[in-house]
Amino acid sequence: RWADSDAGPDGEFASRASANCGSCGYLMPIAGSLRQKFGVCANEWSPFDGRVVGLQSGCGAHSETDVRKPDHEPAEAVVDDYSGELEFQEG
Repeated sequence: RWADSDAGPDGEFASRASANCGSCGYLMPIAGSLRQKFGVCANEWSPFDGRVVGLQSGCGAHSETDVRKPDHEPAEAVVDDYSGELEFQEG
């Protein structure tokens, strides 16, 4: 049942993830013998935040996930000097 759920190692999220939960810095180990297979996700960006997850599962919000840099350079900022309010200080 666990492996067949969306949080399982063969679920949709895990199939798209670059790494599994067992190597994630946000994984909180649980006590007892279950820690060999399960932990609790503590990543607020993960859809499994606060839930028990299998170590072989994944979600795409792994602590070592790299953000891709855009292929293009960002446009230069445009400053509009003609609109806005003027403030005067006395003194």
